[in-house]
Amino acid sequence: MAFGDDMIDGYPEGEEPLVFHHKNGGFRERESQVYRDLATGKNQPKKGLFRVLVSTKMNRMIFFAMIMTFGVVLAVSLLGGKANEGLVNGVYCSLNAFSFGDDVYVSVSMRRSSAKKSAEIKGQRVVHYKVVAVNSDEADADVQEQDVVFTDSGDEENARFVFKNYEITKINAGLSSGEETLNLTCKVQAR
Repeated sequence: MAFGDDMIDGYPEGEEPLVFHHKNGGFRERESQVYRDLATGKNQPKKGLFRVLVSTKMNRMIFFAMIMTFGVVLAVSLLGGKANEGLVNGVYCSLNAFSFGDDVYVSVSMRRSSAKKSAEIKGQRVVHYKVVAVNSDEADADVQEQDVVFTDSGDEENARFVFKNYEITKINAGLSSGEETLNLTCKVQAR
């Protein structure tokens, strides 16, 4: 039936429009308990981050997995070695670099290691350094090499290098002493 002149509000003349009556709450008696609780607000969602994380079995499993992942990441970061420190032929070495003005200053500090294995190594050791300055394009900007004689005197010894700043962002150092080698890396700090 099409709308026309003989129709008012979509109903033909002489016909009454359909009227829907709603009895509030009367139909709730036939609903299941779950839907009745939702409608009355008895099962309100839990508020708060921790309550939501432990509200269901699946949420508890995900929360436990998050805690385990966080714990593993924390343990690895605390127990893992640093990229700018290491041990070569009984000598503990630490690499540091900073920029000041137009120059980048690099220092490799050496001291006798407290490990039992290194205590067995006595006498002088020659440590060969090959220090590579890496610029922002990840290309080698400059290379310097130096040999340092390390003695067991107990004092800390340093090898120092100076590079002209060609947008140097990182320093890579290859250390070798005897048959052992060690690769260290550090970022250049601006001062």
